[in-house]
Amino acid sequence: MTQQDTPKIIQVQKPAPSLDHFQKSLSKEDPSKVFKKVLLAGGIFVLLLLVIYFIRQSRENTVLAFQAQLSALRIEALGTEFEPKKGDALSQSLALYLPQIEALLTQAPSSQRNSLINMINSWRLVSGKPPLSETPASLQAWERIQQANQALLLGQLKEAQDWLTPLASEAKTPSSWAKAYWEIQLMIDQSKGDVTSARKHLDLYRQAFPEGDEIIKKLRRSIL
Repeated sequence: MTQQDTPKIIQVQKPAPSLDHFQKSLSKEDPSKVFKKVLLAGGIFVLLLLVIYFIRQSRENTVLAFQAQLSALRIEALGTEFEPKKGDALSQSLALYLPQIEALLTQAPSSQRNSLINMINSWRLVSGKPPLSETPASLQAWERIQQANQALLLGQLKEAQDWLTPLASEAKTPSSWAKAYWEIQLMIDQSKGDVTSARKHLDLYRQAFPEGDEIIKKLRRSIL
């Protein structure tokens, strides 16, 4: 009889060391080397914390310096709380300082940029100039709603409607300013006594905001 061949197992990888072996090797390591490794890791961690702190501090200092510069410019252009500039003096002052405040856009921190653009646009409005082309859409919308509201308060219904009309298509979808838009629009309809337009606008409002709004509900009751 021939002896049956036994399969040979070829080991291609060393067996993983046991836990006991790992603990023994660790206990044999020089304590001073272990201490150095811990000290190095701790030093790197502290260094990272310092870097993060200095970055935050630098950003805060940049924002504070920008706000101080902007505040000084506003006082020069608008006057103080006790001696504000008015009428022609205000218009001339805004026209004079407008280029300076627009120049601040290039150095404005990102957290301050939108508020600066809003301020610039209000100055440009007084000076009879259009808003900046780079103004975020939401700020342009709020600016128009604000102007429409002012015109409505003055009884200038056509001017109020002219301010709102460019926003009509975008107001059909929920946004941060859409409810304010519909509120002003229905107030214009109410002032005109235009029930047909009011019903049309109420239908469009319900499509955009099915949950409704208490102010709109009150306007609806007063119109229809």
